[in-house]
Amino acid sequence: MLPIVWAVDAEDDLAEIIRFVGERNPLAAEKLWNLLHDSVLSLSEHPYL
Repeated sequence: MLPIVWAVDAEDDLAEIIRFVGERNPLAAEKLWNLLHDSVLSLSEHPYL
């Protein structure tokens, strides 16, 4: 399994997007975070996806 390394700018952008969505719809923001998190985790196991 390969480690996932997030660039600082990428982490900041993701946090801003989640915050933006969360201000309008907290449930949607949580679902979005979970979807993105799960998608990224699979890359560590299958890096050529």
